[in-house]
Amino acid sequence: PQVSEQMQEFVGELPEVTEVVTAMVFTPPWTPEKMSEDAKFALGY
Repeated sequence: PQVSEQMQEFVGELPEVTEVVTAMVFTPPWTPEKMSEDAKFALGY
């Protein structure tokens, strides 16, 4: 996915990083309750 590629590109640019491995985890599932109050306000929750 695009997010994984972006993470690898960004973190891989750090001089001390020699390898980047990403894993998308969907457990527990995301819900709006996990958002900060500022994010909820900005998105109308």
